Amino acid sequence: MALLVFKEKRESFFSFWAIELLVFSGLFFTLCLSVSSGLTVKADQVRAAFIYNLTSFIKWSNAYEQNTDNQFLIVVLGDREVARNLELLTEGDELKGRFFKIRYTRFPGDVNYCNVLYADKSVADQLSTEFLKRLNDHRVLTIGDSFSFLKKGGIVALIQAEKRIKIFINMTAAKQAGLSFNAQLLKVAGIFSEKEGGVR
Repeated sequence: MALLVFKEKRESFFSFWAIELLVFSGLFFTLCLSVSSGLTVKADQVRAAFIYNLTSFIKWSNAYEQNTDNQFLIVVLGDREVARNLELLTEGDELKGRFFKIRYTRFPGDVNYCNVLYADKSVADQLSTEFLKRLNDHRVLTIGDSFSFLKKGGIVALIQAEKRIKIFINMTAAKQAGLSFNAQLLKVAGIFSEKEGGVR
């Protein structure tokens, strides 16, 4: 068990709240929304931390070759605060030689190429199966907040239950997108089955 330590330059922002990170074999698997000080951690801050950490536990197949501007692009659809928190978390960071770039939009039609798409509940359930399949074909990691998002072909869902968020993965969609997950992550995540229409 360990705590996620943010870089010094971000400490002033995150000093108002704390994210308790539970680690199993060096891998996070859940974040607690409550803090010892009695303050309430905002859900958008927790989701931003999940998205940021997920990028380290997923392998993209041929994804980097598609982006020639040396950026790892995360598009946030619908939730400006998640985008803002991701900007703070990723500032100056890079993933396998590509610097993080965060882009926010309210309109699915604005989404062209990216490495990661996060869609909050206000828009995720409005996305079509065809839209998500197109992103899968372009090796995009799609992240939402509901099981209905997974049923339509989304890859990862961050499901909140009481004061915890758990990761659920649609392995069929992930395979279509050419994405593979860290084995330890798969041990602690819920697996969604399109065939059975549920999780295990």
